[in-house]
Amino acid sequence: MSTTNFNESAVREAAYFLWLNDGQPQGQDQDHWLQVMEQMTAKPAKKKAAAKPRKAAAKTATAAKPKATARKPAARKTVKA
Repeated sequence: MSTTNFNESAVREAAYFLWLNDGQPQGQDQDHWLQVMEQMTAKPAKKKAAAKPRKAAAKTATAAKPKATARKPAARKTVKA
C-alpha cells in the first residue's frame, strides 16, 4: 500500500468549504476531513483515446476519386483555300 503525502492546509481548506456547503453543522469536522481525504485519494477515471481513422477507409475514399490527368491539346486541322 502506498502512502500519499497531503498538504494539511489544502485538506483543511477543502474540508472548511465542504462544511460551509453542508450548512455549517456542529460535530462533523472529522466526517468532512475524511470525505476530503477520500476525494483526494480517489483515482481519476481514465479517458478513452480518440478513435483513429481506419487505413482501409482512407484507401477506399481515395480509390473512388478519378485521377486527374493532363491531356495534350488536340491538333487543329488547317483548311486550304
